Amino acid sequence: MTDVANIISRYKRAPESLLPVLKDIQKEQGYITPRDAAEVSEELDIPVSRIYGVATFYDHFKFIEPAKYEITVCDGTSCYALGAERIIHALEEELGVKRGGRTEDGLFSLDTGKCPGNCAQAPVMMVGDELHGDITPEEAVEIVRGLERPGEGSK
Repeated sequence: MTDVANIISRYKRAPESLLPVLKDIQKEQGYITPRDAAEVSEELDIPVSRIYGVATFYDHFKFIEPAKYEITVCDGTSCYALGAERIIHALEEELGVKRGGRTEDGLFSLDTGKCPGNCAQAPVMMVGDELHGDITPEEAVEIVRGLERPGEGSK
């Protein structure tokens, strides 16, 4: 659990500190909980609705615990034209979740995202910070199947 009061102590207790405080909470635990938002609201004297309004404006803030494997398929022009949608559909079927979702066990999340700048390798899929380029839907599924699950040990 994040020590929100400690994070806020690094800044002025004023509304203009909201973004840096939210960034620090996100950096420390990977997402912002309702409890965090309530504490920030109290400490900075900002309505919770405003906190969520600001946080949801920026797409990098998350409100659920990140999955162990965050899978992002680029939906930029090159990737889209070369089959990103087919990759997404194959992964949705393999994982049993829709785009923007997370598996019940918390192992996988699946989403589309902004171009990582590897258009020459399109279509591109990221698993965390690991780039996989010039992949087919079948290869994307094989990559996911090859990821280590708890209790399996290294492959």
